[in-house]
Amino acid sequence: MNPWRRPPVLFAAAVVALAVGVGCSDAGDGGGASPQLGGTLAPSQLGDACTDPTGDLSADVKAAGGSSEPAGADLVEASARVEDDVLAVRFVTAGDIDQLVRPLFVVGQGDLGLAPQQSFELRVGRGESGAWALTVLTLADGRQRETPLLVPVTVEGSELRYDVDLAGLPRIETLLWLFGTSAETTLEGDAEPSRVIDECASFLESPGSTGGSSGPGTTADGGAADATGEDTAVSGLLGEARQLPGGGTVTVHAVAFPAAPTRPPAAPVLDGRTLAAVDVEVCAPASEPVQGGGGLVTVRVADGAVVSSWSADQPVEPALPDQADVPAGSCIRGWVSFEVAAGTPVAEVFYAAGAEPLSWVFGG
Repeated sequence: MNPWRRPPVLFAAAVVALAVGVGCSDAGDGGGASPQLGGTLAPSQLGDACTDPTGDLSADVKAAGGSSEPAGADLVEASARVEDDVLAVRFVTAGDIDQLVRPLFVVGQGDLGLAPQQSFELRVGRGESGAWALTVLTLADGRQRETPLLVPVTVEGSELRYDVDLAGLPRIETLLWLFGTSAETTLEGDAEPSRVIDECASFLESPGSTGGSSGPGTTADGGAADATGEDTAVSGLLGEARQLPGGGTVTVHAVAFPAAPTRPPAAPVLDGRTLAAVDVEVCAPASEPVQGGGGLVTVRVADGAVVSSWSADQPVEPALPDQADVPAGSCIRGWVSFEVAAGTPVAEVFYAAGAEPLSWVFGG
């Protein structure tokens, strides 16, 4: 497994812990309101897909695995795609899924451990009756809630799939998608059954990504910051204009960490967290307008977390609009604000554009 995939290890740990502690057919914690559903789709969050090598099942969430049994849990392909008004989810494994004991198939949108307010999980498991059931798990306000979704789940051999209405899901707010499987098995030499897991997350393996780097010398004056690092086919440096697939450019001029708000935030910054801001410019080609804005910008910070932009009114001004029509031959420029863990400077900036996001990598 690629060492860059440490954030999914947190996810894999959650797969194991939640699979043992919470049955997938449970209705929740028995108290409190259900999570707010019926959310809307952010303009750039169209889903993701990944492939995974066989024979990498692991019973240790902190280590790479080398097992190929049970084959029905050995993840080969996974995808979650927005198609019209539904999210179409598909898993393919190396063996018969129906043969698994206490299986669990998880799609993570965002990261519940690092950004619980902006994340959720879709979890499919099989109850004692043998019926497959889908739930959505949220962790907002420090409370775990699991809400059943009445969606048919189809299992045919090594494939599991389902379609769920976007109106029945929390808002999709990040570019980060995590996929995982888990099942119970008895390992050689063990008297008691153990759980094995497998996971993949292609976003964290995009070309040009590097793990755990510190931030560059940053500026908060709107000028281009000095940056070092190697340019790649998909990653640029601060101050470098990147081409949009349909024409036009995006430039990340500067990163401020920590960022000083120019007006009081609409919501307080949480304890242990701080503001970061990115100075972004979007330009349309001379021939036609483009759509762009801060809603397409995410950042990766030094601990590997991928963070979406501030959802309230932007506290660092002038702010880049969340979404705007940029007239032909014109540009828009402004700051995009993020709430990140204290002590984790921005290490990479992403702008959603086509099949692969544009990125600016710096530090090291």
